[in-house]
This record gives sequence, structure tokens and C-alpha cells, in this order.
Amino acid sequence: MPQVRRAVAENMSQFCLTMTPETAEELAFPVLSKLTEDEQDSVRVRALQALIEIAHLIKQAANQKKLRSQITNLCKDPSWRVRFLAASKFGVICSKLDVDQSVLELYSKLLKDSEAEVRAIAATQFPSLSKYVDEDLMNAKFLPTFKDLSTDENKYTRAHVAEVLVPVGTQYSEQFIMTHILPLVLKLLKDPEPEPRLKCLSKLDLSVVNVNDLLQAIMPCLKDLAADNSWRIRQEVLGLLPGLSSRLGAENVDNHIKKLLFTLMTDQVQEVRSAAARTILLICEKLEDDVWALSMLKQIREEFKTANYLRRQTALTALSYMMDVLPAEQCLDVILEFVEDKVPNVRFRLCTILYGLLDSNKIPVALFSKVSKEVSKMTTDSDPDVSYFANKFILKAKALQPDKS
Repeated sequence: MPQVRRAVAENMSQFCLTMTPETAEELAFPVLSKLTEDEQDSVRVRALQALIEIAHLIKQAANQKKLRSQITNLCKDPSWRVRFLAASKFGVICSKLDVDQSVLELYSKLLKDSEAEVRAIAATQFPSLSKYVDEDLMNAKFLPTFKDLSTDENKYTRAHVAEVLVPVGTQYSEQFIMTHILPLVLKLLKDPEPEPRLKCLSKLDLSVVNVNDLLQAIMPCLKDLAADNSWRIRQEVLGLLPGLSSRLGAENVDNHIKKLLFTLMTDQVQEVRSAAARTILLICEKLEDDVWALSMLKQIREEFKTANYLRRQTALTALSYMMDVLPAEQCLDVILEFVEDKVPNVRFRLCTILYGLLDSNKIPVALFSKVSKEVSKMTTDSDPDVSYFANKFILKAKALQPDKS
């Protein structure tokens, strides 16, 4: 029964760990060798996985040659599922075998596989293989393949290529990168689908690429992604901004990133607005520029003080995060301006934020009296939730106040 043979293949590597290497090679390896030729691809998949896991136990020259032959055959298996596993584990396979021209040729074929899933997963393995590929070999054998993959019909294949291109370039000369890698990067930044562009952008904060030289390509790409119909794509864009900002510097962030950030703070989806508020803090931490952070604090107040109430709530959240990078009093002075906001939801958010800051010890004891005086204005608020949290804050502040006696 194939189910039994599959179970044998699935558990054989763990079984081998209970044996001595000699016993495993003598008794288990022949069984796995037979299973690699099984008529059921589900059995062959598990046999390949087991072979990779016990490869270090195979010491005899004849068995090592047989192991290499079997793995080679499985990399060319008629079943795409078997080839997919081989492609996904190719970096590990290379660590278990002596890598020569034939092994690299095998990998090259997986990159050109007829199945998109195999091509895509094979591309992810290139960073761990690139140490075996010098500049000449890269130029002659793999660069043409990556050029083809960068225009592959499958968007996930292109996305995986976008993810590995820049990391792979780190080991080659600057001239090679400028001549061969950057043109592919620029092409992927203009990809019609968001996934390849996101993957490509996510790697551009590496030192191998001068982001300043790519601003003209990066900004249109970022703007398009920030306006994507999928809110998850818009949220992922925010995840890219801190890394890019650290490379661009405060001036470029002001000129190129800030407007995009404020736009996302007014997004129709709450998750995106919240992520944008958090991203402001992350950018401040990356820039390590107190003057820029202070100007951002003031600009948030100016941009959102009279905006829609939902945007004012986002502004409050962003301002509370700024407590981590600026003096508490400066931040609180701006936050407390919202005490007399006309909308109960905003006052409610203010109360909960202040209580959270108090609870996490972010409000200095010296400022308790000043903050409590402002919060006390809301203890008799017409909205019961606002008055409840305002009173809760006052009680908490009194409890934390040191006893002067």
C-alpha cells in the first residue's frame, strides 16, 4: 500500500537518528534508495526529504555517489511536487554535496522549470548558492535566466526574483551591480503587479544600492502602491518607509516621504491609519534627529487640529508615540490641546491615551499636576465614557503621586 510506504519514508530520517551512522547507512539508506524510485510521487517527495536529512550519515564512497545520483534524478522528477521540494531545499542540498558544475546546471534547470511554482521557489535559494557563482559565471549563466524570470508570466515568480536580486548583488563589483543588477531592479519597480514592487522596495535599504540614485524610480512606485485598492498593500508600504528613510536622510524624507505618510494617516481603513501613526515614531527613531522629530510634532498638530474627527484621533495616537523620542512636556502640551475638542470620540481617545501613558510610566511625576488639571475639565463631561476615563485618570494619578508627608 502506498500509504504505508509513504509513512516509512516520512519517518525514516527520525528513525535513523536512533541508530549509529554505520547502521543507518547499512540498513536505512537502501530502503530510502528504493523509495526514491516509487511509482507514487507522494512517496518520492518524502523519500527526498529523508535523503537530505540523513545525507551527513552517508560516508562510503559508493553510497555517496549513489546518493548524489538519486538527488539528481529527483531534481528532474516528472512530478512537479518532487521538483518543488528539491528546489525549495536546494541550498541545503548544496551544503550536503560537493558543489560542481553539474550541481549548478541542475539548479539552472530548476530556475527554468515548466511549473511557475518551481521557478519561484528555486529563485529564493539563489542567495545561499551565490557563493559558488563568481561574477563570470553569474554573467554567462544565471543573469540571462534572471532577466527572463523578471518578466515571468507568474507574478509570484517575479516577486521572488525581486526579493533576491539586491542581496545577491552584494558579492559582486560595483560596476557589475550598476551594469546588470540595477537595470533589473528598475524594471521590477515598474512591474504591473504590486507584489514584485513591494519585494524589490523591501530590499533597497541594503548598502549595495544607493537609494538616492533610485529616487526617481522609487517615489512613483511608492505612490502607486500607497494608492493600491488593497489596504494590506497600503499597509505594507508603511512598513518600507522607516528603512528607506534611514537611507534618505531628513531632507529627502521631508521632500519625498512626509506627504505620502500624511496621506496614509487619512486612509479610509483604520488599520492603515494606525500603522501610519506608528510609522512616524519608527522614522523618528531611524533618523535620530530631534529637530526633525519636533518639527513633525508641530506639523501633526497643524495638519490635523481642524481635520475630520477620525483624523484627529489618528493624530492623537501619533502624538502619543512621539513621547518615546521627544521630551514628555513638549508632547503633552500638544496632546492636551484636544481636551476641549467638540467630538466626544476624540475626547474619549484622549482620555484613554493619557491613561495608557500614565499606566506605562511615560508621564513624569513632575507633570502629574499639570496634566490632571486639564483632564479634570472632562470629569463632568456630557459623554459618560469620557467622564469615566477622565475620573479614572485622576484617581490613578493621585495613587501614583508620592506622599509628601
